This record gives sequence, C-alpha cells and structure tokens, in this order.
Amino acid sequence: MKRNLIVLSCLLVLLAFNGSQAMAVDVYGEGAYSDTNKDVQVCIYADIDGSQALRSFGVKLIYDPGELNYISSTKNDGVWYLKDEGGDLHKYGDPEDVGGAVVIIGGVLDPNANPDKVSGNRVLLGTVWFARPSGSGPLTHDLTLELGKDAPYANFVVGPNPADVLDLIGVTFIDHGDGAAKVKVRERGDANGDHFITSADMFAIQSLIGGNMYKCFADCNADGYMTSADMFCVSNKIN
Repeated sequence: MKRNLIVLSCLLVLLAFNGSQAMAVDVYGEGAYSDTNKDVQVCIYADIDGSQALRSFGVKLIYDPGELNYISSTKNDGVWYLKDEGGDLHKYGDPEDVGGAVVIIGGVLDPNANPDKVSGNRVLLGTVWFARPSGSGPLTHDLTLELGKDAPYANFVVGPNPADVLDLIGVTFIDHGDGAAKVKVRERGDANGDHFITSADMFAIQSLIGGNMYKCFADCNADGYMTSADMFCVSNKIN
C-alpha cells in the first residue's frame, strides 16, 4: 500500500510538471489574402513564457500546392540570430519550401547578450508569401502548423540538456477558434476578423495606428505599417 502511494505521488508530480510545461510556448499563425494582388501572407508567432525562454524553434507550415504557389519566406532575423564574441553575424538555416510545406528553423546565440534567449508575447518566428493563381474569397484548403522537423531533431529548446527540449511537453499549436492548429486567414482589410469588411474595420484600424501588435490582415495595403492609409484602403473596398 505504501509503495502504491509513493508511485501515485510521483505520477502526480510528473503530471503537474508536464502541465506547467505544456503552456510554455503557444504557436499560432495569422494570414491575409488579397483578391486584388492574388497573394497570401502568413505570419507565424509564438507566445513564450519567460520562465521557459527559448534558444531555438522549428515550425512547419503546411499548404496545398494545388491552390497556392510558394513565393518566399523569411525568419525574423531581428530576434533569431547568431553572433560570435566579436559581434559578427553568422548566416544560418534559411527557410525551405519542401513542396506542400515550408520549414522555418531559428535560434539565438549572442555571447554579448544577457540572457541570449527569447521570450514574450507575439514573438514573430517567420513570414511566408504565396501566390494564388486562381480563385477568390476565403481559401479552399486550410493552412496548418506543426513541429518543423521530426524527432530526434529538437525544435523548441531552452537549454543544453535533453530535458530542455519542449517539443513533446511544452509546445501547443493553437487555433484561435478556427480549428486544430489552423492558421487564421482573413481578407486584407478585415481588421476585426469577423469575415466582413465594413466601417467597423476602419474604427478597428484607427485604434491600431502607430502600434506593432496588429494582425497582418488588418494591414489593408500590405506595407507593413498601420496608418491612415489602411483606413482609406478599407473605405475603397467598402465603396
């Protein structure tokens, strides 16, 4: 009986540990399509708990090559970079399209930074652009996210030890209400994400002007900034 209680106690501790780890990193994607430009932009983010700051990540964006043509992709080099002690940057691991999926691998190493780890909300991992040769309106096929590479590759890592790999116990691909690990895709200008472009989106954009915590589909003119020009862009779509 005593032995069983000890085993049960150990299991409860393990489950409690895994439960706390499970919320260490939330990964999600947001996309914007344009019927005018016939393109789709996908931005991949992570919310990273400060107690589990990352040294590396690896994500895979899965798409239907029958609907979308891959154009380009970038990782967020402003956050994920490698430097030596002299401060020189070293290029590594460009994102790769493998046919129906884009793999983005990133890491940070900077001997002159303390700490040289990454945490925070809406940390941009990477951006992917597609052309959409035909069709209009919402995408026919879902875009989904998963770990960048299969085991034994370690994608989300917080330190040098095997226990510091979060892939199986510390990473959640969230859906924002659209389905398991699906990217939330809206038309450019649908700033409030309600599937319609109305004057309400102009007010939503007004509240976002000057900030950098906006969803890519709020950036109506796709210039990378939230300005009054996006309000005019929405106005033109309404009219």
